[in-house]
Amino acid sequence: LWCQATAAGTGSKLLIAAAERVEEFSSLDLSRCTWAAAMLESPAAAHLALRAAEVLQVETFVASATLVQVTWSLTRLQLFIPRLLERLTTLRGCELRTQDLALGVWVLAFWHFVGDRCLLDEMSTDLSDFGTQDLANVAWAMAVQLVTSEPLVVALAVEAERKLAAMAPQHLCNLIWAFATVSWSTRE
Repeated sequence: LWCQATAAGTGSKLLIAAAERVEEFSSLDLSRCTWAAAMLESPAAAHLALRAAEVLQVETFVASATLVQVTWSLTRLQLFIPRLLERLTTLRGCELRTQDLALGVWVLAFWHFVGDRCLLDEMSTDLSDFGTQDLANVAWAMAVQLVTSEPLVVALAVEAERKLAAMAPQHLCNLIWAFATVSWSTRE
């Protein structure tokens, strides 16, 4: 359906119209539209994501999940918005669903962004609710930011081993790389 709309020239028009009305969107609408923009990767999609970022920068209350999902979308589009990343570091790990926590630490690690706090420092060692991609994202973020919390590394290894059968090759490779990187950094 999107391919047909884009071929007919309406896809960009829809994105531009959404960007013009982004102030009217609920948190869920912002999350959905910026996710779609990240998937579409067009100039009009990037414009929509930037408009959403503008709205979030002036809002006093933003749902934690919305902030994480919008910053992930902006990151996919290679759009660096430090003010939103700083807000991301103010979130408490206990406020987030497991997927949002994993995405949040991934976003901050992608940009090598260090704010006043590190979400990784607050992570519980109970990772039973984490999916295999979430485990890989957290391990990657730890390796990139050189966070070597032994209890968290052990918890990641135990949970990854429990979910080994369900793990996609990319997640397995990312975990191996992350564990090797963390192990190497602790030897120096």
